Amino acid sequence: LFAKALKDAFPSLQQDVLVAKGNPKYGDYQCNNAMMIFKEHGSGLGFDSPLKVAEAIRSSLPASKLIGEISVAPQGFVTVRISQEWLSSEVAECLLKGHVSYLDLPRKRVVVDYSSPNIAKEMHVGHLRSTIIGESVRRVLEFCGHEVHGLNHVGDWGTQFGMLIEYMKEAYPNFQDQLPEVHDLQEFYKVSKKRF
Repeated sequence: LFAKALKDAFPSLQQDVLVAKGNPKYGDYQCNNAMMIFKEHGSGLGFDSPLKVAEAIRSSLPASKLIGEISVAPQGFVTVRISQEWLSSEVAECLLKGHVSYLDLPRKRVVVDYSSPNIAKEMHVGHLRSTIIGESVRRVLEFCGHEVHGLNHVGDWGTQFGMLIEYMKEAYPNFQDQLPEVHDLQEFYKVSKKRF
């Protein structure tokens, strides 16, 4: 699509299409030709900025169900988002018509280890990410017919809690009669780890 747009917008120029994967914040694919065209031919073609060149590319893009939205950055990047409706219909067609195939390997027992957090510390977004990836892998393997076990191994939690209890005994010797005021468990854990 971008090759046709460049040819239609600038028929006198021979340009290789420079399309890259876009920043997901802005779009799926990005055409980077505008800046180079402006540097090499801008004034000769009557353009006073890369933005104007990019707008010429955008207006020459042929209509397509593939493209959801098109945006132009002031620096001259033309970014497109793939249409969600088009993508959904293509995936649905593949699934309904049986175009999805895979090699049926012998059934195996597979263990997928998830985030394995340290249960004495605070969880963070990294744990969530690796758990989601692990669950996705588990589902794909299960779909392929394998016996899959998802495991979130919390490790030797006895060590962490042993350190916490021992440090509490040292820092608050009468903790059974008078409850200590621990406002930050994360900091309490770090101090106990330094101690032991």
